[in-house]
Amino acid sequence: IIVSYEDTYNRHMLSQAVNALNTYADKMVAENPEETGRFKFIDTDYTFGYIWTVVALFMLVRLIISYMSLKTELNESIPNEDNIFFSDNISSPMVFGMKKAKVYMPFSVDEESYRFVMAHEEMHIKRKDHIVKFFANCILIIHWFNPFVWLAYKLLSEDIEKACDEAVILTLNDEEKRLYAKALLNI
Repeated sequence: IIVSYEDTYNRHMLSQAVNALNTYADKMVAENPEETGRFKFIDTDYTFGYIWTVVALFMLVRLIISYMSLKTELNESIPNEDNIFFSDNISSPMVFGMKKAKVYMPFSVDEESYRFVMAHEEMHIKRKDHIVKFFANCILIIHWFNPFVWLAYKLLSEDIEKACDEAVILTLNDEEKRLYAKALLNI
C-alpha cells in the first residue's frame, strides 16, 4: 500500500480537529455542569422505547376508534334472523363482535347469493376467525416495527378467507360450487 504525504497530512489534520472539538466539549461541560445534557448523544434505548410506545398507542387508539365507529354505524342495522342484520353502511358481508358474533350484510346481496354468503359468514363464526383476527391485530400493534409481522398479517387474512371458502365448498355439490363462486364474485 502506498501512502502519500497528503494522506498522512489529512489524517493528522482530521485527528487534530476531532481532538480540538472533544477538548472544547469537555471544557464546556466542566464550566456548565447543569447543561451537560446538551452535549450527550441521544440515548437510543429510551428514544426507541418512546417511539415504539407512541406508535403502538396510536395504532391502539386508531383500532378502538375504528371499532367504535363501525359499531355505531352497525347499530342502525335492521335485524333479519337470529344473528343476521342488514345495513346500508357496509359494502360487503362481515362478521362483527366478539362474544356473540353477528353477521352483517349489505342490502345489495341478492336472494340467489344470500344462501352462499351466509354459509361463508357462518363458517367464519364457526372457525372463530373474528377472534383470530382480533389477536392478530394485537400482535400487529405490539410488533408494528417488524415488516414480517405486517406480511404475516396480510397472509393470515388471505388464508382465513381461503380456508373458509374451502370449508364451505366441501359441503356443496358441483352445481352449488358454481353458484357459490358466482355469488362470491358478485359481492
